Amino acid sequence: HAIRPLLGLMALSALFWSTMEAVRPFSGQGLLPILVAHLELALWLLAVGSTAFVGALAAGGARAWRGILCGSALVLICAGAIFAINPKVRSMDDPTRLIWAALVVNPATATTAPLRMDLLRMDRIYSLTDAPEYPFTYPPAGASLIAFLTATLVAQSVIALRLRSIFS
Repeated sequence: HAIRPLLGLMALSALFWSTMEAVRPFSGQGLLPILVAHLELALWLLAVGSTAFVGALAAGGARAWRGILCGSALVLICAGAIFAINPKVRSMDDPTRLIWAALVVNPATATTAPLRMDLLRMDRIYSLTDAPEYPFTYPPAGASLIAFLTATLVAQSVIALRLRSIFS
């Protein structure tokens, strides 16, 4: 229930930007990239919410603080992976697959790549990581969608198993 307001805002945002694109095109790419970016972000929110719920239901009963820690950890790991791999990137001859793996789970790049925004080469991000120095391509939207959907389904399966054990 707690995620419904966020998903509602996502739907309103998708409607707003789709309407803006239809009335006065600004991206030149049509509606599909806008809808894909919103779908990716919605799946990301479901993955984080589901992971938080798994943490809250961990052994010993429901504890909100554990859920907050688990959800926050997922956010930090996925959003910070591109920075965490930087020492390894420097030492590799061809780190493109490692960079790709870090980007496929990053919600910021997942939602900006369909709109053809080069997030890693923005000045502030560029200065924090060596990844833009190497030839890489952003993962296709389908890869991030699959990653976020998989994380959501795994977490939901764990939730179902945990609730079944609690109530049986």
